[in-house]
Order: sequence, then structure tokens, then C-alpha cells
Amino acid sequence: MNRNFIRLFLLTVSLIAVIGVMGCSSQSRSEQQVKDHLTDYLKALENKDVETMVKLTDDIRFPDKEEQKNQYNSINQNIKNTSIKELKLISETEYLGMVSLIEDDKEREISFPVKKIDNQWKIIVGHTIRN
Repeated sequence: MNRNFIRLFLLTVSLIAVIGVMGCSSQSRSEQQVKDHLTDYLKALENKDVETMVKLTDDIRFPDKEEQKNQYNSINQNIKNTSIKELKLISETEYLGMVSLIEDDKEREISFPVKKIDNQWKIIVGHTIRN
């Protein structure tokens, strides 16, 4: 009976360890995906790559993608030196990315919500928080 108890105990501990590692791996994979997504958006913002910006975002101000493209094409700010300062996990499907950039020679910090929508990460634009 003692051996059976030890085997059961070791099996339980092993299962808990495997499940824990799988959960951490999934979270770190999601975090890397969000970081890559946000980095691609910042590059597009610097390069004024409207197609990429529209593809990577869900801009709540523009339900129509064509109007969103037209508005983005009229952006005349000079944005450079973008970088991700922090990425906070809110839930399995939501992060908050804190970004620094220089906009028209003024340093800014902006927070972007990033949410998984229809199994794709989208940067939520239209209510960004400027610091």
C-alpha cells in the first residue's frame, strides 16, 4: 500500500508540473505574439504604412475600413523612435501595451489595449491613453 501511495503521489505531482509548464508556455507564446503584433504596428506607424496599420488594428472610431484608410492617409504627424516599454497581461485574451514615441519632436507615452478578436490579436485604437 505504501508503494501505491508513493506512485500515485508522484504521478499527481508530475501531472501538476506538466500542466503548469503548458500554461506558462501558452501565456509566454501569447505574450510574444502580442509583442510582435505591437512592434509591427509601431513600424507601420513610423513608416506611415496605412494598409498594415488598418490590418493590425480595430479602430473603434471607424466601423468602415475604407474610411479608416482615408483618415489614416491624412495623418501628418511625424512619428519616430517608437518602442514598447511594458506589456501587461489583463486576461488570456487581453493585454495593455505601454509605448513610448516621439511625435512631432515631443516625447509621448501611449497605452494601447490589445485584444484577441476572432482568434486574432488586434490593437484597439480610438481610445488610447496619452500620458
